[in-house]
Amino acid sequence: MTLGLGIGWRASDFQLTGRDFGDRGRRFDEQLRDLQKAWAGEPLVDGTRPVGPPPVPQPGVPLIIGGTADASIRRAVEFGTGWTAGGLPPDAVGGMAEKVQSAWTEAGRDGRAKIVALAYFSLGDTLDASRQYLLDYYQPMGNETAEMVAGSALRSPESITAAVDAFTQAGVDEFILDPTVPDPAQVDLLAETVF
Repeated sequence: MTLGLGIGWRASDFQLTGRDFGDRGRRFDEQLRDLQKAWAGEPLVDGTRPVGPPPVPQPGVPLIIGGTADASIRRAVEFGTGWTAGGLPPDAVGGMAEKVQSAWTEAGRDGRAKIVALAYFSLGDTLDASRQYLLDYYQPMGNETAEMVAGSALRSPESITAAVDAFTQAGVDEFILDPTVPDPAQVDLLAETVF
């Protein structure tokens, strides 16, 4: 199991939980430290018992940290086994991957950071449903961003094949194709395209 985490960008998610959006980075750092303590079998509060199952093999569950801020790179190097690009295009992923690998080396970490990227897709007669899903999801970022994401989804076998190549060239180790319509047939259509 690998756990992918980031601080989040939707202010409404924080409002729903009664949390402050502005200090989410500081709290995320605390949560990452708490995860390490819990996985090591240490109590999270002095004078209490440890939480969760018995300690997992160290260094714990592999973490992939997302985000494009310098703090995200720091967190990936300090707490993670790598970094995830979310929905960035290949050219942006390549630049961030270089920064992550450089910080990884400077910190004296062994090997290379794992780089993960994601792209949205839909195949078949799904354009309208796919666009609507992405427009709704990204609307909090503004119309321009929502339109850009909705328009960048991969919607043909050729665009998927080209994206696999482009993300590989950008230094991506694991590429996730995320369907934008809730139809299990998308998995079969994708398999026909990729294999």
